[in-house]
Amino acid sequence: MGITWMLRITNMFGNIFRNRIFAYYFFVFIVFTVVIILFQYNREKEFKQSQFESILDNVTGTTARFLEINKSTEPVCYKKLDSLISIIPVTDIRISILSFDGVVLYDSYVDNYRSMENHANRSEIAEALENNSGSSIRTSATTGKEYFYYARMYDDIVIRAAAEYTLEVKSFLRIDKLFIVVILILFILVLIVFFYINNRFRKTIGQLKYFASKAKEDQEKIFRHLQVMEVGIAIFSSDREIILSNNAFIQNANLLSNKTLNSPEDVLKIKEVKPVIKFIKRFTGDSNLNITGKSNFKEIICQKKNRYFMVRCNMFGDSSFEIILKDVTKTEKNKVMKQQLTANIAHELRTPVTSIVGYLETLLSTARIDEEQRMQFLDRTRDQALRLAELIDHISVLNRLEEGTGFYKIEKVCIYDIITEVADSMLVKLQGKEIKVEIDISKSLKFSGNMALIYSIFQNLFDNTLNYAGDDIISRITLHYEDENYYYFRYSNSGRSIPDEHLPRLFERFYRIDEGRSRKKGGTGLGLAIVKHAVQFHQGQITVKNLDDGGVEFLFSIGKRL
Repeated sequence: MGITWMLRITNMFGNIFRNRIFAYYFFVFIVFTVVIILFQYNREKEFKQSQFESILDNVTGTTARFLEINKSTEPVCYKKLDSLISIIPVTDIRISILSFDGVVLYDSYVDNYRSMENHANRSEIAEALENNSGSSIRTSATTGKEYFYYARMYDDIVIRAAAEYTLEVKSFLRIDKLFIVVILILFILVLIVFFYINNRFRKTIGQLKYFASKAKEDQEKIFRHLQVMEVGIAIFSSDREIILSNNAFIQNANLLSNKTLNSPEDVLKIKEVKPVIKFIKRFTGDSNLNITGKSNFKEIICQKKNRYFMVRCNMFGDSSFEIILKDVTKTEKNKVMKQQLTANIAHELRTPVTSIVGYLETLLSTARIDEEQRMQFLDRTRDQALRLAELIDHISVLNRLEEGTGFYKIEKVCIYDIITEVADSMLVKLQGKEIKVEIDISKSLKFSGNMALIYSIFQNLFDNTLNYAGDDIISRITLHYEDENYYYFRYSNSGRSIPDEHLPRLFERFYRIDEGRSRKKGGTGLGLAIVKHAVQFHQGQITVKNLDDGGVEFLFSIGKRL
């Protein structure tokens, strides 16, 4: 049990002294307690001594009054003091009378006092001659006993009273130790409180250290995150001095500027961001405006050659601010592309709708129309309706491809079966144009993919061949290579070539080489765009080129695993 308590105390002290601050205050507290004890001890000692001196002072006073009453300075008269000593209540009292020069005139304990040595050098006598009174505890050279001496100077003599330093006197002078006990108890109580506070404070400091370390880790994470971000961020003080910036900020700022920038502050000098600078000046210059009473950010889009940048300034309450530089070229170009796409879709839809409405109005407004012409108008109306349905279907496929993989089921696909199915569905058209199909792909080749999209790849490639390659040609589909990750396919025909200037744009939406001719053949202008997106869906790429001996070759890859 004792060992357990010792270990606990050791741990408590160990916890304290592991903390330098608490060790320092603990040391100061110990010193302060010791000083109080010593101070109080000396006070008690002086108080006890002064009490005993007061008793002896009464003796010397009584003696002085006794001598005054007898009004005599003859030495023989000092003998009368013997009678006085017998009635003094202090036991074993010794009275001595000395002249100012230290000659002993009377001593109650020594009969032959005239032969006593000069007492001028006795400490209590010297002190009394200097301060009117003095005291000391010492051994008498005359009697060999230890006394408590008290001397007081009167008109022409020094009267000294001495009490033998017995157990009774020592007991009287003994200091009451109760105050030490009280102080020690208070010390222990304060020490317990000190331990408690220290423990609580240590836990608080530990938590603060933990939070500080976590904050430092989070700060480092934020800094690392800022450095790898593609968005440029810089934070400035109210004096427009840089506080923090990441790598992308300088890179984007240099792309936006005509010259190389040496520091993030130089972005404030770029001509294109002047509206942001004006906003900062207005915001920081008007001290009467409340931050909650106005917009605290400004955002603009800057164009530099073929790039677009979003510049955003966020103001903070202390007039510091943050500037964000983001390359939004892709977003802006997509916006332009969508605007163009919307216009193209509207244009493409308008053509078959206008034709359908025109044929129907002709049928409805013409009272007499022969059966052959009526059937011709209805056939054309049907063709335009089918073209409209195909266009809507192609737009829907493209939108789903752009929105992600969630719309398409991934399954095992046998590509030979799909190509055969496409060729069979177009057999009449292929035979009508004398187009032969050769498939050089293993019937057992299977991979993960979406059957509908693989079907659309070959359907649109066959449609492109039917519409533009010509008659009496050969279409070949081969697996010409494979590696660990991809299958590489080749789709070619021996028909007409495509002018080289059109090849880079062949996979764009609604792009036609000969728009008038393409419309007559019923194409939507989206077939090859669907082929490209379907190939990309399967993690592949597609290219097109003309063959040296005539014809067109499409090369595309399909990922083995999705």
